[in-house]
Amino acid sequence: MSSATQGSNDCRVRGNKSDKTRRSWSTREEEVLLTALKELVVQGWKSDNGFRAGYLYKLEEAMKKEFPSTDLKGMPHINSKTTTWKKNYHSLSAMLNRSGVGFNLKGTHMIDCNDEQWEQIVKCDANAKLMRFKSWPHLDAWREIFGKDRATGENAEDVMDAVNELHQSQDVFQLIPEGDHYVPTHEEPFTEDVAEDSVSQNQRE
Repeated sequence: MSSATQGSNDCRVRGNKSDKTRRSWSTREEEVLLTALKELVVQGWKSDNGFRAGYLYKLEEAMKKEFPSTDLKGMPHINSKTTTWKKNYHSLSAMLNRSGVGFNLKGTHMIDCNDEQWEQIVKCDANAKLMRFKSWPHLDAWREIFGKDRATGENAEDVMDAVNELHQSQDVFQLIPEGDHYVPTHEEPFTEDVAEDSVSQNQRE
């Protein structure tokens, strides 16, 4: 066999192997995976650096329990899905922290911004390029799973309401000069550490 033929076969084999990692997920499968991920968070499987070793096996077990004949595996299927979800969550969090950017204003779970704002978003995050006209119904669940803000209970402010309030008030009063943009990190803007520091300061006063 010539080296050219061998190389062609190698490419074909690698291509077939890559195709096996791709799989379309049903809506129900995604819902079950989201529920399983949230349960792992509650059970203490998540740290600041991500989930503990073995979490993919736990998720695979949860999927098999709900779908006994499923072909979903921790690697590569569940790992690929959770990695994509986390990347999209960080992109959404970053863009929604920008001034004038709203979300789900019409009940469609879509991003709301003008063309100039979107151009600035894409310049900072290449992953956001195809996100503008898609619906993101899992954002709240992703925040529970991938976010660092642990605020819960009746006194916890809904982040999306706050974002949309700011978006609407800026449309009316033009509080932010045109062209000024706050570029956030991938972390949530309000974390437990900030809350604890604030409480400590108030107690000292």
